[in-house]
Amino acid sequence: MDKSRIGIKFKRLREQKTDYLVEEVALICEISTAELVDIEKGKRYPNEKTLALLLHLYKVTEIDFHRNDFIDHNKRKALLNYIQLGIAILLPLAYFLPFEKMYYGGQGEYEAGVSGFAFLFNGLYRNPNVISVLFLLLLFQVLLHILLYTKFKKYSNVFKIIFFLIDVPAILLFYIDFTSYDNMEWTMWTFILLLLSHIALTIYDLLLYPLEHDFKTQKGTMRR
Repeated sequence: MDKSRIGIKFKRLREQKTDYLVEEVALICEISTAELVDIEKGKRYPNEKTLALLLHLYKVTEIDFHRNDFIDHNKRKALLNYIQLGIAILLPLAYFLPFEKMYYGGQGEYEAGVSGFAFLFNGLYRNPNVISVLFLLLLFQVLLHILLYTKFKKYSNVFKIIFFLIDVPAILLFYIDFTSYDNMEWTMWTFILLLLSHIALTIYDLLLYPLEHDFKTQKGTMRR
């Protein structure tokens, strides 16, 4: 494989597999930034030690490296993150759905009553503490998703743990609250299905695209 092709592949791997800058990768591999830039530009071959360190850092075998193409994981991760963000936005919007059952007649007939937002902002209805807290948590989760598109993306694993800490209790609290007050079951199941979908995508994201380390600016060292 010629030098230019090697350089293109190493640059692509750095951009797709890590969030590291050229200077950070050079520091990890114990070479100068200029040398790594020359490698990525196809001006020089990496020596055996540098080649081994780069392949280890990017978690690619030498056989895989010499194949023609790599999957564009950035696009796959972006699509996954957009789907997660979409679900996260749908959850607080689901408060537009009817929460309360309005009974009439003597046969237990009922119709859809007020929405979740009525429980949030209207003191005439039952104690809204659980519904209000869940709404704020769901809004907080949307904010975290937005932060994942900024410099905070390097803390992705921390955010994913927070998603679990929000989603799992939210399922239990929605179930307990709706069944305790005999509210609209299909609204409750809408929330539960959205939350379960968000959890499933978070697990998939965590297993498929883990962020192995945060960079520590000390020569040759990395940390959790």
